[in-house]
This record gives sequence, structure tokens and C-alpha cells, in this order.
Amino acid sequence: MEKNSSLWKSLVTEHPICTTWKQEAEGAIYHLASILFVFVHIAYQVHSITFAREFHMLYSSLFKPLGIPLPVFRTIALSSEVVTLEKEHCYAMQGKTSIDRLSVLVSGRIRVTVDGEFLHYISPFQFLDSPEWDSLRPTEEGIFQVTLTADTDCQYVSWRRKKLYLLFAQHRYISRLFSVLIGSDIADKLYALNDRVYIGKKHHYDIRLPNYYQMSSPDLSRSPLTEQFRNSRQHCNK
Repeated sequence: MEKNSSLWKSLVTEHPICTTWKQEAEGAIYHLASILFVFVHIAYQVHSITFAREFHMLYSSLFKPLGIPLPVFRTIALSSEVVTLEKEHCYAMQGKTSIDRLSVLVSGRIRVTVDGEFLHYISPFQFLDSPEWDSLRPTEEGIFQVTLTADTDCQYVSWRRKKLYLLFAQHRYISRLFSVLIGSDIADKLYALNDRVYIGKKHHYDIRLPNYYQMSSPDLSRSPLTEQFRNSRQHCNK
């Protein structure tokens, strides 16, 4: 019985028609697999180019100068996303948008206003919401007290609040790094506002930085807040 079965199998396998079908089927599968491979490869390359361009800019301008190793930055980047914001679209609206993320502008310019009144611009490689982030503890919730509007077409890298705190819990080094970056960013905003203050004349301070009015006092050099910002800048410049 087994001999007859083997003989029949041999006859069917070696029959010219069966051989032709087998070759055609194998050829079709190989051709389909080749097309699929090329498609996936092209899609991966396009995605990699887009991903690499945005994060390469962020790494080169903000993280590399601080001596942050590339593997550490990759860990940080994997928890983020690149977002496009069209001109005149809002990143946050006063009294409406929850403080649930932290973002760094990569390209374009953001306009900050309160009650429709201009406060300042946010330029590339500055945080969009560092004062809001710094004002809340991990368990607290808050709402933006200013409106952030794209003055041009913009792109920014954004981390969701819960996801970023989870990353901080897993990597204390990254937590300390962001603490320094955020402190330095707030300090830069404070120093930039100094150009707009004239004692005895009408001016508007940024309500995102409620302690700013203290900056006009003679006790500025002894302010604990100022010392904290200066220390952050010193660590950041090392």
C-alpha cells in the first residue's frame, strides 16, 4: 500500500503539468513577496527620513550641546511625537486647555497672548509650556492661563504628561535633565522679559511667570528664585 502511495505521489509530482503549476506558483509567490518587500522598505525609509530630520534638529540644538549621549536621547524620543501646527491654529487656549503635555518648538514661531494682548514669542528649541509644567505637581491638574497661537506654520515635539512622568520614574537621570532644561527655559523667558520692563512706566509682565514682578526690586540678587534659575543655567552650560 505504501509503495503504491509513493509511486502515485512520484508520478503526480513529476508530471509536466504539475511541475509547471508548481513553478508558476512559486514564481508568483516570489514576485508578490518582492513587491511587498520593496513597498515596506520604501515606506520605512520615508518614515525614517521624516523622523530623523525632526529629532536630529532637536538633538543637535538642545541635547547634544549638553553632552547627552545619543542612546539616552533615543529613549527620550521614543516617548514623544512630532506634531504639526498650522498658522493661526492654537496650541492652547486661555481658560480652556488642560496642562497635560510638555512640548518643544522645533520650527516656526508661537505667539503668547492673554485676553488678546501680546506677551511674547516662543522661538525654536524653546519649551511651549515650561511655566505651566513647572507650576504643577505630578498629581495636580491645571488649565492654561494664556493662549498660544502659531504665528507661522510650526512643528513641535511633544510628550504626554503621564507618559513623561513614567519615563522620569524609570530614568532618574532623564528626570534631572528635564528639570535643568525646564528651569533654564523659564530663566531665559524671565531674562527676555527684562528688556520690556521700565520702572515708573506702564508695562505688562507675563502672568505665566507670576513672580516676575519681584525681578524689578533691588533685592533681585538675593532672590531664591533667581538663584535657582542661575544655578539651572550654570548646570545647563556645563
